[in-house]
Amino acid sequence: MDVTITRIVQLIKKANLPEAAFGEALGMGKNTVNNWKAGRSKTYLKKIDSIADYFGVSVDYLLGRTDDPHPAISNDDVKNAIDEYVKSKGKQSTVIRYNGKEQTYETLDMTDEEWEIAQATIEALRLKRR
Repeated sequence: MDVTITRIVQLIKKANLPEAAFGEALGMGKNTVNNWKAGRSKTYLKKIDSIADYFGVSVDYLLGRTDDPHPAISNDDVKNAIDEYVKSKGKQSTVIRYNGKEQTYETLDMTDEEWEIAQATIEALRLKRR
């Protein structure tokens, strides 16, 4: 088995999950993992993003590019997460706690840039906990 299949099988076992249930959870047949292990199929390459998301690991880890399943978050990842968050929620609807009081964008005397830095810091901490 190649490194990707080995890691997928290890993650399935670690999750104490039947291989058939894993396959079905990702919309694949119940014998899919057996086919991968036997080298009869490489369909996992088409599902690599979904598999990584399912187990909460990076694609690079599954592909054997790193031994760390949870690599450090880059600044670009943080910026993208914040941009996506602000787009979906809007900065006016975001509430944070400062000095024990709820604060919004309007109640804090912050520039847009300072607000984005604060949001990026909060999101980076949230992502790191995953």
